[in-house]
Amino acid sequence: MASNYYKNQMNSGVLFEIGLVYHKESEGGDYESYKETRCLECLTFDKAKTPKNLGVITSTLFSGLLKELGLTKPAFKNANEVYVENTLIATLRYNGFTGFTANLLQVTGGKRDARVLFDLQSGISLDTSLTVSQTEMAGAICSEIAASSDKISESFVVEEYTGEKVEKGKRTILIRTYFTKGVTQKEATKILNKWGRS
Repeated sequence: MASNYYKNQMNSGVLFEIGLVYHKESEGGDYESYKETRCLECLTFDKAKTPKNLGVITSTLFSGLLKELGLTKPAFKNANEVYVENTLIATLRYNGFTGFTANLLQVTGGKRDARVLFDLQSGISLDTSLTVSQTEMAGAICSEIAASSDKISESFVVEEYTGEKVEKGKRTILIRTYFTKGVTQKEATKILNKWGRS
């Protein structure tokens, strides 16, 4: 993961993600035999820091999590496994950790189940390029687009261009339109085409 951030010029940070891990419990291609586990994943990365310094940051984050959960006496086994009451709650690395949320809830009595309850999938967006007169208000066009369908959540101007390639007295505006969850790319295109100016 960190290599993708470095590639995009983001040289340091801390990432947290709650996800699902699947463990195979039986042989064969039986999908019913997979067990779902929720995990809290933390990754610490910084190009300028040594592994030792990253380890200090990771330890601080992990101990803060344990303190928040009221877990003051964890036991460490195999140098990287963290147990409470013989229950594996996390595995540590110098640059991150994996916390097993079901086990964390078990040892804390389920007091702090902070499971994400909303759908993380956001609605899609489409960009529309329009050539309009210099006097026409871009905000009014965005309002007109947004009002054209209840499946549009918002519409706004991303960029304006008035260059040599644009007709005199006109400008090109790029409008980004966000659609509500569940709208497909095909539906979104159809909605903008119905609006009549895309």
